Amino acid sequence: MNPTNRRFSHLKHILHPTDLSPDSRGAFAHALKLAVAARAELDILHIESHPNPCDLERFPSVRNTLINWGVLPAGASQQDVAALGITIRKICLSDADPEMGILHYLARHTEDLIVLSTHQRHRVDRWFHPEIATRVALRSHAATLFVPTNCTGFVNAADGSTSLQRVVIPIDSVPSPQTALNLTAELLRALATDGASPELTVMHVGPRPMVNLNLSYPQDEGWNWQWLARGEDIVGDILDVADQKSADLIAMTTQGHTCWKDILSGCTTENVIHDAACPVLAVYSFEPGINRQSEPDISQCPDQTAHRNAAYG
Repeated sequence: MNPTNRRFSHLKHILHPTDLSPDSRGAFAHALKLAVAARAELDILHIESHPNPCDLERFPSVRNTLINWGVLPAGASQQDVAALGITIRKICLSDADPEMGILHYLARHTEDLIVLSTHQRHRVDRWFHPEIATRVALRSHAATLFVPTNCTGFVNAADGSTSLQRVVIPIDSVPSPQTALNLTAELLRALATDGASPELTVMHVGPRPMVNLNLSYPQDEGWNWQWLARGEDIVGDILDVADQKSADLIAMTTQGHTCWKDILSGCTTENVIHDAACPVLAVYSFEPGINRQSEPDISQCPDQTAHRNAAYG
């Protein structure tokens, strides 16, 4: 079945922030493939200190990409792209700090999913050179798909083919993993290869005992579910199981930073993102009784110079 015939129930607005470098190509491919599958709005956002209209010419070509993927025929027009049911906006904003520029944009727009390219770094480097990808996700509290620059991911940028077959889903009593389960199911329904039997490994890690979570597991035909339990090396165990299963995706719910120790060393999800060999889907969850360190107030955003292009090129 063509992915465009499979609809997401909640995924209608996708944001892809990009630095327009070759390293962002993989994340762009994932964002575009999901937009086509969901018939969603896709905003491709770039932040520059002094943008000008010609910057839009540096953006990846949606039309040519879809032609290369075989979704559109050679010589397709902008109207052909629109006929797929998607809306593409290429946006270049002015801000001295790319991270804050993205957050300012998010303060004015509601996104169902952010798709980001991420470089893998370790703790010392991350503290002195904070990575925009994870900081934006943790501050925005939006569901975020992180696509490492050193892996193909589950969408092949060259031909648009998908390989979403094996998913590892780490869970704990807190935060509830239900939102991650739900969004993962939507991704699989839209992108899984016809006739394939996806393998979903649900693993509990950590010292806290599991309680009755009353989780609702999708009962799609042909889906294979496995349940594992691991010890207290939370990040290490998640990465080990993902490697053993040759995972195409790790999907997990995150609380973000709940203490200053998290800010210095990274929360569990953040540390998984920095070392995973596959894309990571992080779904934010608010839990009662959890104290979070205050974030910068981005509700009052400075005026930003914007160049926008609502075309489909």
